[in-house]
Amino acid sequence: MTHSALERPHADPFTMLDDTARIAPTDFASMLRCLWRGKWIVALCVLISLTLGGYYAFAVKTPRYAATTTLQVASPSALTGGQTRPINLQGEATLIRGSEFLGQVVLELDLRNDPSFNRYLNPVSPLSLRGIRTRLRELLTGQSQEAPDQIAVLAKTVENLRNTIKIAAQEDSETLTITVSLANGQHAIQIANSIAAIYLQNQFDNTRNAAAEAMSWLSDKVQEQQVVLAEKETAISDLISLAKVSDQSTFDELNRAALETDKRLHDARTSLASLRPATDTAQAANARRLERQISTLENVQASLETQLAAQSAGLMQLNQLQREADAARVLYESFLERLRDVSLDSGSQTPQNRIVSPAGPARYVAQRKTLMLAISALVGLVMGVCWVFLRDMMRSGLRDPGKLQAATDLPVMAQIPMLRLRQPMQFLDKLHQPAAKDLRDAAANLRTALLASGKDEPPQTILCTASAQGEQKAVLATVLSQTLASMDRSVLLIDADPDNERVMRFINARVQTTFQADLAGKIPLAHAIHRDARWSVDVLAGHDNGHAQTDVFSTAAFANLLHRLREQYDYIVLNAPPVLTGPDARILAQHMDAVIYAVRANHTPLSLIRAGQHALAAVHAPITGLVMTKVDAKQQVARSRHARSRRLTLPTQI
Repeated sequence: MTHSALERPHADPFTMLDDTARIAPTDFASMLRCLWRGKWIVALCVLISLTLGGYYAFAVKTPRYAATTTLQVASPSALTGGQTRPINLQGEATLIRGSEFLGQVVLELDLRNDPSFNRYLNPVSPLSLRGIRTRLRELLTGQSQEAPDQIAVLAKTVENLRNTIKIAAQEDSETLTITVSLANGQHAIQIANSIAAIYLQNQFDNTRNAAAEAMSWLSDKVQEQQVVLAEKETAISDLISLAKVSDQSTFDELNRAALETDKRLHDARTSLASLRPATDTAQAANARRLERQISTLENVQASLETQLAAQSAGLMQLNQLQREADAARVLYESFLERLRDVSLDSGSQTPQNRIVSPAGPARYVAQRKTLMLAISALVGLVMGVCWVFLRDMMRSGLRDPGKLQAATDLPVMAQIPMLRLRQPMQFLDKLHQPAAKDLRDAAANLRTALLASGKDEPPQTILCTASAQGEQKAVLATVLSQTLASMDRSVLLIDADPDNERVMRFINARVQTTFQADLAGKIPLAHAIHRDARWSVDVLAGHDNGHAQTDVFSTAAFANLLHRLREQYDYIVLNAPPVLTGPDARILAQHMDAVIYAVRANHTPLSLIRAGQHALAAVHAPITGLVMTKVDAKQQVARSRHARSRRLTLPTQI
């Protein structure tokens, strides 16, 4: 176990480097071999995932078709001012997606009676997901779901319609594209064109309504200004007629007359002042004349001043009324002209917006079956790879003979490859075919290792056993007997396993008698031995009717039987029951010269192997060697090549 530099701040750098060097790199070659071994699992996962994905894409998922309508939206003009304002395409798109507009579309197309938009028209199955969800909601809330009213149905239909619509705005060309996606392509085309038509009609109606409102407003303004202008003109006429107010020239004449009267009055007063005091009658008469003249001029001056004041006030009021009348006349003429323009525009008005391209043939947009299949294949591949790696991590068996030998301290004497059979009775025939060459070579290697394992002389009695059933120890005993017989030696194969792994299955012989009949003295031993013409090995059944009789192997009679068989045969191979299923194998192992322990490759847990090893050691019958059974020949060749390559590329230790 390595430690980080933070945990050991004062550690020697060389020590840390050495710890780092102990971390084993990732063995990519082993990973690739693991994947190659599980290639069929990966292929099966990919096939299953592709099948499910294909079924979902082609059978479950509904295809969708899209229809697109393009609208050109012109900038609207202000009817009362004649100026244009920029169009807000995003606002128009929001308007189209609004509930009010889509509600009009729903009512126009009667989509409330369309099952694709109104899900309440479809009967709900109690076993469907929606039915189960509704039932659970009712159970949790304790209230039954009520039928929706028309307002709720309309709102849900509008929401479903909104989910099928996609609007894109292009500011540079002032166009809106309305796309409707549905399972029915013709229905999508109809809805897209209907939305565009209803939008254009609404815009045209809104423009006409705006024009009508503008005309009504302008008419009211014209009438209002007409009344104001008439009132001002009447007031001017009344002022002129009642106040005797004329124009500016009359005021100027009165002003000149007042000035002349004032001058004459000044002259008369000067003349009168020069005559005082009067000394004679003539001057007195002249003074009286001047006084009468002054009195007259003063009266005229007062009258002229009164007239000038009246004329000045009336003239100011007249000018004010004239200005107000002129302003009212200008407004009246402006409103009247604008009313005439609006009347002409409304009479020749055409829609400003138009459809650039109506919805044509609907295009297929979903589902993307190729992408779904690709994703399904990828998911299957990932699941298969994870399964293979997880199985390899969780397997309890050993595949490498070197690891098996290192774990048990027992030699691996041979590796017996698997031989695929349809029926057990075909084993002897296939054993002599060219396809079984690897099996025969493995048996020859086992024979060589077994004969060389004896200290003074080769073992004569050989026991084949295993930890549990399914280790193919019967195959091991059979091929070992056959390869020993190929040396022109007499070989006896005793089938002492009463369970599934019996040698008698290979020779298709029905057990009539066993060596127990000889022990009981019923028949001679020669009558119990079975011989098959396909090979030169004698077979002796050890159990009758599949019942184990452990006491038989513990008797002196059985020991005498083995002694007699030693004298008659060069080699005796015994197929014993598993070590951990009963005491038979341990009892028989005490009479044997060698014990061969079968281990199924990549299957038998190391704990069972050690348990069997300890069980045999407890009766002083140690295992001579291990034999790996049911080995994949291709994997064995690949592992051998990998081992040779590692030996060739192994770096020199300094």
